[in-house]
Amino acid sequence: MMLTNLVYAAWFFCLTTICPGFNIAKPMSTFTIVIFNLFGGFVMAKNVMPDWLIWAYYLVPDSWSLRALCVNQYRSKTFDVCVYDGVDYCSQYNLTMGGYFLQQFAVPSNHNWVWTGIIYMIGLYIFLMATGAFILEYKRYDGPANVSLKPKEDSSSNVTKDTSDYVLTTTPKNSGNKVFRRSKATDTLEELERFLRVAWFRNKVVQVLEGDRHGREQLLTSWHIKHSIVHRSRRRVDYLEAIPGTSPCPKEQNPASWMLEVIGAGVSNSSSNTTDFVKCFKESEEKRLLDAQLDRPGLTRPSPDLPEMMFNKKRAASSMTQMRFLLKRFNDRYWRTPTYNITRFAISLGLGVLFAVVFANKSYQTYQEINAGIAMVFMTSMFNGVISFTGTLPISFAERGAYYRERASQTYNCLWYFVGSTIAEIPYVFVSSALFTLIFYPSVGFRNVASGFMFWIANALFVLMQTYLGQLFIYAMPTVEVAAILGVLYNSICLTFAGFNPPAASIPRGYHWLYLITPQKYSMRLLNALVFTDCPELPTWNDATGEYEGGSGLLACHELTNAPSSLGHTTVKEYVETNFEYKHAQIWSNFGYIFVFIGVYRLLALLALRFVNHQKR
Repeated sequence: MMLTNLVYAAWFFCLTTICPGFNIAKPMSTFTIVIFNLFGGFVMAKNVMPDWLIWAYYLVPDSWSLRALCVNQYRSKTFDVCVYDGVDYCSQYNLTMGGYFLQQFAVPSNHNWVWTGIIYMIGLYIFLMATGAFILEYKRYDGPANVSLKPKEDSSSNVTKDTSDYVLTTTPKNSGNKVFRRSKATDTLEELERFLRVAWFRNKVVQVLEGDRHGREQLLTSWHIKHSIVHRSRRRVDYLEAIPGTSPCPKEQNPASWMLEVIGAGVSNSSSNTTDFVKCFKESEEKRLLDAQLDRPGLTRPSPDLPEMMFNKKRAASSMTQMRFLLKRFNDRYWRTPTYNITRFAISLGLGVLFAVVFANKSYQTYQEINAGIAMVFMTSMFNGVISFTGTLPISFAERGAYYRERASQTYNCLWYFVGSTIAEIPYVFVSSALFTLIFYPSVGFRNVASGFMFWIANALFVLMQTYLGQLFIYAMPTVEVAAILGVLYNSICLTFAGFNPPAASIPRGYHWLYLITPQKYSMRLLNALVFTDCPELPTWNDATGEYEGGSGLLACHELTNAPSSLGHTTVKEYVETNFEYKHAQIWSNFGYIFVFIGVYRLLALLALRFVNHQKR
């Protein structure tokens, strides 16, 4: 178990170095877990796998771990006996009890597999760590590039011609130097910018963005330069060059960097100019014009012709306006985040193709095949949901900062923010589930079209429920990491009591209450009941002929073959409903419970949005 954890940690480290972004790495990590579990030998026994995919069984770490653990357990003195629990396995099957159950799941019984598994896991751990370190050393993903469009030449205006090679202004903040102190000259340059803007020279050289407070540290003032702005910056340069003692702007230098250097606010701070720029500006014609412009009615003092703007409500915009803008904003954000949605669609297609290939042409009549089929439905729905859960964490967390700012400024009501985040997910979830179902459902041997449509709806609702669960954890928890860890813990507990492993009939009575309140259970019951328990008329067993008579030819009506002796004679429907409690008669009630839990998750998310605030002050 320790080696399995180490191998998984090494694999996630390696995968993180390969993927360019968080929105891709988290869903891909879940998708690879699907592959490891699928070919691990438990979900689908080795003798059920297609022959041409048997190499995957000997490659994934789960198969080596499970094989070593099973051999170590069932070849022990407790289980490697002829008579166990009143059954003589040696006389009936010519095998010990441990050997018989290892054979049921196609696990080899030789003790050498224990040490071989340990050696393989150690080697795989070293290989994955070395691969991750190699990629980390020699592969670096660049950040997003800033694209700027070069404006057309304007021969009639006096502009700076040599600014096509744009370089971002170096500031004390991004250079790593000590904390930058604002000077009076910096404030003067700010006032000059304000004058030039008010005087209708709207193409600014520098945009002064006052730093936000983060914790107790005052962020440095940022000077953001844009190429098209620098291109028309001659007016600012001319003003500073006209002041006596100011050196001209070099031809190849960025005008904004030159301005900062001249007034003594640059990085090097090497300017020897002792000119009092504050005094020069206060005595200049520009300062007089600035004051005159600002003194106009409606700018810095109330206008006698216009009434004071007053709002009778807490927010200026109406509820419908808030809802309309937030719906558009969420739709635009989802549409413009391809790493989130394209990854989701690609993984849904990948899951559909993977399971369609592995489970093609299965009859679901043998004990191994029906267990593999139920595991197939369980895993595909579970991992579709878990991938949506993990995928929504980073994008929801990125939006949370803007939500706090807008709530503080009374821009939006949290109700409409909640509505926007709720509605934006629905079309993407249903489309991704449709892509999965269209490939998966007919390819694995399911033929009922009406059940297929309901299978798509049920799968989409489960994925939507998991997505809303991820949003709930993001709103309630302080960081993505905490939300992810607690989400994995919560999903692990719920999926343990979903009725598959352990089967519902084997859950201890003391934990039955936990089984009843598990939300994921109702989706699993619904999905499996649609495909494995649809048999309106069960056949009857004829002891004289030794076979079933009557019934229809549906999959659920077939006899379960190659089953353990403890089960006796049973059909697929009876086995699934008795062992897993996935009952066809409870389909519509399961639909209702899914909607109830979706409503509960959204209500808790709304309460978290309204009352939980993770801002640091």
